[in-house]
Amino acid sequence: MEILGTTGMARVECGYSGLWFCDSANTGFPDTMHWPQVRGQIMGDLKEELTHFVNCVVDDTPPLITGEDGVRSLELAWAIQKSIDTGQVITLE
Repeated sequence: MEILGTTGMARVECGYSGLWFCDSANTGFPDTMHWPQVRGQIMGDLKEELTHFVNCVVDDTPPLITGEDGVRSLELAWAIQKSIDTGQVITLE
């Protein structure tokens, strides 16, 4: 994802990690970010997100990311898509 603004930009690459293996029968692209296994244990960002959610429920603590943060991220995604569809600059409050 790239977000281009009038005074700067941001880029996030969450796809292919660059690691691959192949032999005479197969080619593999192991997940090294979201759900990798290290020494038989699941690691990665998805595991951390789920663990945090469960801990908040069990310990009755607020999450690091609020519902308002989620709404804002959806508004941003909507604005990006609308800008792509219309070719117009979308301004968020």
